[in-house]
Amino acid sequence: MSDISSHLQEAALTHFWTHEQAPDDEAKGKDIFSKNCFRCHGDNGLGDETSARIAGQQSDYLKLTLQRYKSGNGIRVDPPMAANTRLLSDGDLNAVVAYISALSTNAPK
Repeated sequence: MSDISSHLQEAALTHFWTHEQAPDDEAKGKDIFSKNCFRCHGDNGLGDETSARIAGQQSDYLKLTLQRYKSGNGIRVDPPMAANTRLLSDGDLNAVVAYISALSTNAPK
């Protein structure tokens, strides 16, 4: 029985890590970003005087923040962010996080 339990734990971890690091996530995230996020955060995610710099933020922070905006309650209440995240699936959120966290924090020259 312990062999089965061990195998299931390994399979679950493998699924978790491969999903989190799926190469398609960044491409899907870029697509979602270019349809929604760029409007306020800019093409490179660097923001401006009214919108936050999101480029290069830590993945865990981004995911938690986007989930809070999506829920529309709690400490992250922002109507435009809620509207832009409400219809995104967990997979979409993971993809956006993968793309944004990989963006450079340096302004293009």
